[in-house]
Amino acid sequence: MVSVSGVRGRVGDPLTPELVTAISAGFGTFMMRDGGRGPIYVGRDSRVSGPMLSRAVIAGLQSVGVEVVDLLPGFLAQRNDPRGPLYCKTDTHWSGRGAALAAITILAQLDDPAWIKKLARLNSASLTTPVTITGDLARMLKPDQPTRETLPLTFIGKPNNRRRPIPTPISRNSPVLVTGDSHTLVFHDPTLYARGAGLPDHIAAGLGIPVDLIGVRGSGATATRISLLRRRDNLKGKKLVIWCFSIREYTESFSGWRKVPVIRRR
Repeated sequence: MVSVSGVRGRVGDPLTPELVTAISAGFGTFMMRDGGRGPIYVGRDSRVSGPMLSRAVIAGLQSVGVEVVDLLPGFLAQRNDPRGPLYCKTDTHWSGRGAALAAITILAQLDDPAWIKKLARLNSASLTTPVTITGDLARMLKPDQPTRETLPLTFIGKPNNRRRPIPTPISRNSPVLVTGDSHTLVFHDPTLYARGAGLPDHIAAGLGIPVDLIGVRGSGATATRISLLRRRDNLKGKKLVIWCFSIREYTESFSGWRKVPVIRRR
């Protein structure tokens, strides 16, 4: 089933590696047209179908010339790190450490671009502290007595006299846009457990500048592009777009990848 959220189907029938590869090739072609550039970062969760789907996605992207950065090797290398897990046990998101590692991997590909050298840079501080959450999986499994888990979160932002740093505000005028599903919001939006320890916060600290953000709960495929369309600014001033969505856009979708004219040609 092709839908707004992605592609939904039972793995193996009808969701075969061939189909996932073809869809990924189409997505790669869409992303690279009109002078678009990569890389595209690929990660996955722990489901048994993950390795197959991940390889199929990478094959499809590479078949149309897209540069792919696989997040999995870096995550596997640190899966047993004593500093904490990379994914939540009771929630369907990466942990604060997972978000931070993703940010590090993304920023490592930028190689200090010329456009950022002209910008004033911010100083940042960090503070790692344990935070207890009750994730969505725990609430679904035991609504009356959900299991709680404690995670180490690294809060990052403006120095605050050795206390928790003040989060860097989101800036609509930033040349960097972080967009996508709730992986862009977890530990950044206070309604998703914490503020100042999510992917946008680590990206902003790593670059030394505020970032712009369009994050949605649910699908990061079409809803985010509709939000961009409603801005009606043709991504004016943006130098870097980090688009984050999960493999469910290919496997658990409800209403398809709509064609959305984010860039309007005159």
